[in-house]
Amino acid sequence: VYKRQQLEALGYTGGSGKINVDPSAPLSDPKDKIDLFQLIKEAKVDSKEGRLDEASEKIRQVLADDPDILEAHYTLGSIHNSKDETEEAIEAYKEALARDPEYLPALFSLASTYEDVGRFQDAAAGFRRILDIDPRDNTATFRLVKIHFNRREYESAIEILLNALDLGMARASTHNLLAECYIALEKYGEAEAAVRKAIEMEGDLPMAYYNLAIILEARGDLQGAAEAFEKETAIRTDMMNRQGEDAVSLYNLGQILLRQGEAAEAMEYLRRASRISPGDADIHNSLGNAVAAAGDTRAAMTEFRRAIEISPCLVSALSNLGTANLQLGRVDDAIRFYQTAIDCEPEYFLAYPNLANAFMQKGQPGPAVEALRVAVRLRPDD
Repeated sequence: VYKRQQLEALGYTGGSGKINVDPSAPLSDPKDKIDLFQLIKEAKVDSKEGRLDEASEKIRQVLADDPDILEAHYTLGSIHNSKDETEEAIEAYKEALARDPEYLPALFSLASTYEDVGRFQDAAAGFRRILDIDPRDNTATFRLVKIHFNRREYESAIEILLNALDLGMARASTHNLLAECYIALEKYGEAEAAVRKAIEMEGDLPMAYYNLAIILEARGDLQGAAEAFEKETAIRTDMMNRQGEDAVSLYNLGQILLRQGEAAEAMEYLRRASRISPGDADIHNSLGNAVAAAGDTRAAMTEFRRAIEISPCLVSALSNLGTANLQLGRVDDAIRFYQTAIDCEPEYFLAYPNLANAFMQKGQPGPAVEALRVAVRLRPDD
């Protein structure tokens, strides 16, 4: 939990540089600001159409005339983000929050910017700050849950979701995400209860059936799992027939087929998904898994490399690339990729036993034992 001073340092609560507004000062006449707000409107159009330098200049004109217009600071931050000027964007959002610490557009954008650059704890602090102001903010809730989920902090994610349900934010997606957290913790009873609630609320939610299949398979009900997979596939196929192909549906179909051992058919769906969404690292990583399962390790490596070019710290892709190198006898390269995965995410369990295996193949039992010790510490019951 972040202390007040840490929130201030991140810019979420204004901090020591907070601008104090004299409540007794006379309010300006809105008519006096019409030209300034027209400039902001023009700057937004310029930004949307790619004229970023012109947009920046117009916002700077506004701020030179009146530095207390929150929308101007917020818009400037958005422009900086469009120009990949992350630090400048952060400072612009902080300027808005220095004037109004509860200005939600700047709070949300600041947290999102921290998340985009991999500062996940700092982003989580921002989304929690939003929930302090508005506990029912659905977007902040789900963004915060996703951060905890991706960091494998499943208990924290569950706590947030249960609190959301207590606040009356009962949606099928909430119950389904709760099920995913329980699945990760191998609490299949709680997971099944949550996912069946999701299906009760929304009978054509494909990911709910996918999760139900995972749960039933883990509990040994292979027939029930197969039926759930078939239902998920049928829903997604129907969605694609009605709406046209989309990358998410193709990706999930590919994942299902891969789990069922149908590597060739999985490759077909995943390739189609990659054509629709070529910048999706997870799709390339899964396509690499399918290609590897079909027996073409070198071609699989191409997909894993594409994944980490897009997302350099996608630890599953880094680990997969390590394993592919190991299969080809490139032990030093395998060790390098496993260690990179660990550098990105020190608690990524799967990298440690793989790293130990690589060290053993290299004839270095000492580092292998150290890697296994970390693995045991991370998962003492495995």
